[in-house]
Amino acid sequence: MVEDRDGDQPPRLPSTWAESRDRLPHSPVMAELRHPVLEVVEFLTASGRWAAGTTGTVVEADDQRALVEVADDRGRATDFVSLPQDKLASVGQSSARAAS
Repeated sequence: MVEDRDGDQPPRLPSTWAESRDRLPHSPVMAELRHPVLEVVEFLTASGRWAAGTTGTVVEADDQRALVEVADDRGRATDFVSLPQDKLASVGQSSARAAS
């Protein structure tokens, strides 16, 4: 290893992502998404031409909104709808609500 003029060694670069992550200042971890990407969801309210109960797949999401792909019966995308996370339910969750 090369030494600088004062005889000290230069700082070593992290060799792995985990090692570099451990050197970063601690910051709050991003909250887990309510409806993550690729989750199948059901609309709890109507949105545009889509009635409440419409199902689709989350293709993008952040902590407040989700972009949902609505597909036809052949699996082709017919529309993309951006909805607040709280206006969506996981398909399994909405079935459980209806049963109770």
